[in-house]
Amino acid sequence: LRVSLRDAGFSMLDNIFVGWAEPTPNGTSAIDIGGGVKIEALGKRRGRVTALIPPIDIIISKKPLDSSARNVLKGRIVEVSEAGSTVRLKVEAGRVFTAQITETSLKEMKLNVGSEVYLTFKASSIRLL
Repeated sequence: LRVSLRDAGFSMLDNIFVGWAEPTPNGTSAIDIGGGVKIEALGKRRGRVTALIPPIDIIISKKPLDSSARNVLKGRIVEVSEAGSTVRLKVEAGRVFTAQITETSLKEMKLNVGSEVYLTFKASSIRLL
């Protein structure tokens, strides 16, 4: 069974951020990816890193979630595009992030360009290179 990167939730240019990592006391790395945005990833890393976040791993909500996820960013939808059976949202949150949700979720949440949303993703969702 072959699975493409796109099928696995990756697009060649989505959610790839180069930043500076510093280890934290709790076993993660705080990564400054510019634009006033810091994210937290698993593993103690120091120095320049590239962080990849699959669009399917980003949860979209209208209010901040009370969860175990280490990363919660407030942003505004700047683009909505169809991606097969799903919808891709570009969200400006200091940096532009891409999230992938179902069309049903888009409609039920009444989301469109200009909607204010929260992006939530786990530290373990971030792949560091």
